Amino acid sequence: MKKLPVLFVCLGLMSACGGSPQNSSSKITNGVLIEETEYPAVVNLLRRILDKNGKFMGAATCTASWIDDVTLITAAHCLGDEDSDSTGKMNNPNLVVFEITDHTTDPKLTRSVTEAVEAYRNKAWENKKGFNKFDLAIVRFPPARAGERPRGRLKINHFGASVGDAVQIMGYGYNNMALFGKGGDDKKRIGNNQIDSVKDGYLNISGVSKDNSGGATGEDSSAGNGDSGGPMLQNGELIGIASGGGTGGIFARGESSYVDLSSAESKEFLSRFGY
Repeated sequence: MKKLPVLFVCLGLMSACGGSPQNSSSKITNGVLIEETEYPAVVNLLRRILDKNGKFMGAATCTASWIDDVTLITAAHCLGDEDSDSTGKMNNPNLVVFEITDHTTDPKLTRSVTEAVEAYRNKAWENKKGFNKFDLAIVRFPPARAGERPRGRLKINHFGASVGDAVQIMGYGYNNMALFGKGGDDKKRIGNNQIDSVKDGYLNISGVSKDNSGGATGEDSSAGNGDSGGPMLQNGELIGIASGGGTGGIFARGESSYVDLSSAESKEFLSRFGY
């Protein structure tokens, strides 16, 4: 267990994660709070940010999902802006699965669960970076240690979703993405919505950009800062990865875009790793 000197949140939505770190706290808008033990396949992923001399500058957080015992899937932008080699492999990814063990302290108490041994992103993402349909990454870890909580696993569904389909989304990001008062508490949340459109390699939803005034209901949810890399589920299976979206405006609506895992581009990338 250790204290992070500073906890920085990966903005992720509509911008590349891993630019200038921004000091902030980090949930699914109008999502229902769930325990860390629920949906154990969904975890908090931290990337250490180092300067050119290797000095620690802070950290950025995203959401990620176990798809087998040693592999996480997340968004490419969660790995930072640095270029990869010709295969998409990152040099020194500096990625850690972590948990916040005490939310009442300042800074919050955290513990490292496991550290990545290698990471690959879709090389095509680097052509534009930021928000694009190639925003996928695979991260490998050592096998679970004795006493580690079971990692869980999400099954990838490549068959595709349609407009109007009911979906669930999860993450650790902001629960308030309205024009004023952005914020969150770094806790895991789950929300429900339905697909508005399937276009250009994305599954798109729209929802409220902050919790309902009477309390979060888990309905009409959207993604917030820190949810990048998190899952979209249909009937319990993984169909999309949080990539981008728009901040809610005066009418408190938010747009969220998830990389479609049934797209040709996604299937080509994932097939390299046997998924």
